[in-house]
Amino acid sequence: MDCVQPRVSRWIQKHETVMNVDKRWTIRRTLNRLRPNEVTWDPYVDTRDNGVVHPMAFYSGTLKYMDVVEP
Repeated sequence: MDCVQPRVSRWIQKHETVMNVDKRWTIRRTLNRLRPNEVTWDPYVDTRDNGVVHPMAFYSGTLKYMDVVEP
């Protein structure tokens, strides 16, 4: 692993293929069809009090990378 690169760079796709684009659109269509009652909005609600999940998993705020800040 290249220590100079941010860890997120490992997940950046190097080459876009037709199969990857098709798979991405299939997943996007499936997600867009979900109704609000079909989504688990708080997946850790049952384990939060047990201390099983690290408190950082509940972070709510902005993320910053270089000069980009995203909510």
